[in-house]
Amino acid sequence: MSELPVAVLMARKTKRPARLSYEGKITWLTFVAVAPAVIVALTLLWFGDHPPKVQWTLTILIVGCMTAFIWSTREHAVRPLQTLSNLLAALREGDYSIRARGAREGTALGEVLLEVNSLGERS
Repeated sequence: MSELPVAVLMARKTKRPARLSYEGKITWLTFVAVAPAVIVALTLLWFGDHPPKVQWTLTILIVGCMTAFIWSTREHAVRPLQTLSNLLAALREGDYSIRARGAREGTALGEVLLEVNSLGERS
C-alpha cells in the first residue's frame, strides 16, 4: 500500500472554520455598528451619579432597543431575499402568475424584483 503524501494528510486533519451565514453576517455587522454607542451609554450611566433604579431601568431599555434594532435590521435584509427566492421557485415550477410587490426603479432590490416580474410576463 502506498502512503499518502504528508500535505494530503495535513489537509485531512485540519478543519476549516465554519463560515457565517448571510443572516449571521448581517447580525454581527449590526451588532458591531451599535456596540460602541451602547458601551458609551452604559459606561456613562453606570459610572455617573445615578440611583440604582435609574441605572437598571435605563440599562434594560438600552439593551432592549439594541436587540430590537439588530432584529429589525436582520429582518429588513433577509425577508426580501426570502421573497425573491420564493418568486424564483414559483417561476421554476411554472407558476407565472406571482408578482413581486414593492418593485421600484432606483433601488438595487427593486431592480431585481422588476427583472423577476418581467421574467414572469414573458413566459
